[in-house]
Amino acid sequence: MSSILLGISPQTTMHIAEKLYTKGYITYPRTETTQYASSFDFRENLNKFKNYNDFNEEISELISSYEDNEVSIISGGVDEGDHPPITPARKPKEGKLQGRELELFRLICQYYFASLSPDLEYENLTYEFQVEEKVYDSSCSVIKKMGFLKFLPFQKKEFVNEEDTLEKDFEYEITDINYEKRKIETYITEAELIEEMEKNHIGTDASMSVHIENIERRGYVRVDEKRRLIPTKLGKALIEALEAVEPDIVLPKNRAKIEEFVSLLAEGKKNYKEVLDYALAFYKKKYLSVSTQIDKLYQVFGRYFDMEKFV
Repeated sequence: MSSILLGISPQTTMHIAEKLYTKGYITYPRTETTQYASSFDFRENLNKFKNYNDFNEEISELISSYEDNEVSIISGGVDEGDHPPITPARKPKEGKLQGRELELFRLICQYYFASLSPDLEYENLTYEFQVEEKVYDSSCSVIKKMGFLKFLPFQKKEFVNEEDTLEKDFEYEITDINYEKRKIETYITEAELIEEMEKNHIGTDASMSVHIENIERRGYVRVDEKRRLIPTKLGKALIEALEAVEPDIVLPKNRAKIEEFVSLLAEGKKNYKEVLDYALAFYKKKYLSVSTQIDKLYQVFGRYFDMEKFV
């Protein structure tokens, strides 16, 4: 989210988060656990943020809802056996946090308070419009309770489609008709890439940002002003070349398999030599396959670059 909302890379986000941790403002940031411990005292932690200027009114309401038992103790999430979820540990004194540190701390607070908030409640409405013999339909949402959106107002469009509500069985006059062509986005953002990496079990929360930084630093992609990852000529050439000589090597399942073996090693279900031998044998086979088809690889790169400069 920091990539989209703050315009900073995942790797920079991690560096800033580590600074906030060492200064005592947040808990340990390198964690994959999303489940709060049963011993975690929500009320005590929330009371630390009373009179926090950014969310004073919302936090007071949240504390009251816990005192009135309107909100139950938060459950759900996944315990990965490492550190607890990232939470704010204390509020900063005025002027102690500035710039990116303050922005990231505020964002962490927003998501933390939202995770302790009541559910969003809304009602979906569906309309049918008849224009002569043609029938059209549309829908919108009416929010009944803001819930966690009090802390995450920028997420409203992701959950509800707010439009002006219309009266049932009422005849409206059509005064204007507009047709709009929408350009379909074909590039994903850093945040969307991290989501895909999580789905495909590629890397960990601590390493995903490093992987993204590496492909940018090596010139395979560039990041635009919307934090989208745009493949460069080098990146396109590399993927097409590897697909031409060894298609299997670019599939996410291969990295995910290595991650799975490492996890089994950590759980004691596989031994070190077994995991090491598998990884070495796998990549040796791929390396030999690519090296014996180097001419085909050069041909693909030749579509993008003048290969005479490299020989």
